[in-house]
Amino acid sequence: MVGCYYGQVTFIDWNVGRILDTLKELGLEQNTLVLFTADHGDYIGAHGMVGKGGGMHDELMRVPLILRYPGRIRPGAVTSAQAQSVDLMPTILDYAGLKPPDGVHGRSLRPFIEGRADDGRPAFCEHTGPNFFQRAIRTADWKYVYSHSDKFPPELYDLRNDAYEMRNLAAEPGHQKTLRDLHQRLKDWMVATGDASGAKLREPA
Repeated sequence: MVGCYYGQVTFIDWNVGRILDTLKELGLEQNTLVLFTADHGDYIGAHGMVGKGGGMHDELMRVPLILRYPGRIRPGAVTSAQAQSVDLMPTILDYAGLKPPDGVHGRSLRPFIEGRADDGRPAFCEHTGPNFFQRAIRTADWKYVYSHSDKFPPELYDLRNDAYEMRNLAAEPGHQKTLRDLHQRLKDWMVATGDASGAKLREPA
């Protein structure tokens, strides 16, 4: 299974190379923004799960985001600012010299790509199944996952000291303030973005 996954990654990488080579052959390389990303990751066995699994660990949430724009984006530039899928459209429009329409939930990543320091904005993630929903907030240091089902308890991970999210701290007394703070920030985001599920959130016990 893992070998198949790596083979698929290699196949995609080869085809991206074909696209870049063609842009160069056609003389379009210098004025074309290329953006490579994915919609979700794959557990490939991590946490005992495969595919999309049933959680919101980083194996699933963190996906590639690579931009290439010769003369505009410095090769090898890296930013620690957290990106979300809703940021892609504003970023593309920014490089095209256009403004995003009103009401867009994302923002342009161009300032961070071009050197602005990380401003600490958290990332949010959602999953809605047929009988329940999950929402998550991820900061540089912490991740909180809310599941609207008694089958899935709250999850809280200290990403600085537990990067692979192996120890759920949600029920530990010493971390209740962090859990409640993140729960409120998650709820505020859901209300601000019109997520109707925000009205269904249960407060942490």
